[in-house]
Amino acid sequence: MNRKRPADLAALRAVFADRLRVLGPDHPDTLKTRRELAYWQAKQGDVPGAVTALESLEKDQTAILCEGHPHLRATRALLAELHGSPSDSATPRQ
Repeated sequence: MNRKRPADLAALRAVFADRLRVLGPDHPDTLKTRRELAYWQAKQGDVPGAVTALESLEKDQTAILCEGHPHLRATRALLAELHGSPSDSATPRQ
């Protein structure tokens, strides 16, 4: 996942809306964009909101993707990182 800060978070949200409309909610690229949005949500300080978004995403990914899918593993890794120590959770690693 590209962890460079998006020039405009609104653009990432627009990409998500387009992927949702064109590809549908279950497409791996749409799911990946949800994870990217949650990452930046945590990066901006809303860790509880990001955790909620990631838990919902993990549930959806578990129903749609195979157990070993890299996107599901990445979501679980980010969730684990955000559930880590309080000092680490405010700023997820890149």
